[in-house]
Amino acid sequence: MSAHVTPYRAFRPRRVSVTKKVALTAAAVGVAAAASGGVLAAWSQTSSLISGSYTTGIVTTSFTDTGTNAWTTSVPNLIPGDYVYRYLRIDNTGTVKQDFALTVAGVTNGTDNAWASDPSLRITVTRCAVAWTQATNSCGNSPATVITTRPVSTASGSFPVQTDVAPSGAMYLQVKLELDANAPNSVQGRSGKVQLTETGTQQAGTQR
Repeated sequence: MSAHVTPYRAFRPRRVSVTKKVALTAAAVGVAAAASGGVLAAWSQTSSLISGSYTTGIVTTSFTDTGTNAWTTSVPNLIPGDYVYRYLRIDNTGTVKQDFALTVAGVTNGTDNAWASDPSLRITVTRCAVAWTQATNSCGNSPATVITTRPVSTASGSFPVQTDVAPSGAMYLQVKLELDANAPNSVQGRSGKVQLTETGTQQAGTQR
């Protein structure tokens, strides 16, 4: 009996479609990316800008006595019609423009408080853009009234002195205090003090 012999067939490699090749290549790339950390490189660039400084202003003032006869000097033995002048100065010591205002009051503490309620002592305040000439009680630069003559006891409220005062700017005040020429006998022997208070206020904010 003769042996069965299988006929020889030449080896032919299997053909793979183009679509299948692309899929296999993508899978291989994915496996490689996972093995190296899981994320492909993505280039980027960032830029920053730092602003200039934003600095707040300063609102401060100085209220000083510039008179030959000081504001704190007492005046005894006043009679109806007597008056005195005192000289004061307000300075803008801050870094922004300010509006100046003034308030008046008779001192109420202690026993030296007559003018807090008695209308016999009267006050007038006048401003000047330059220093007053005290020898003649005159201003060489268009003086303007801040407080018209009225009793200290009723001079309530805030009185505008000057607006738009620049840093390092100043305003000069002449204060006249007088005993009413019609003061009654009941005022004899009375005594009191006067308090002036200045306020500097910033102007409204604007676009800068």
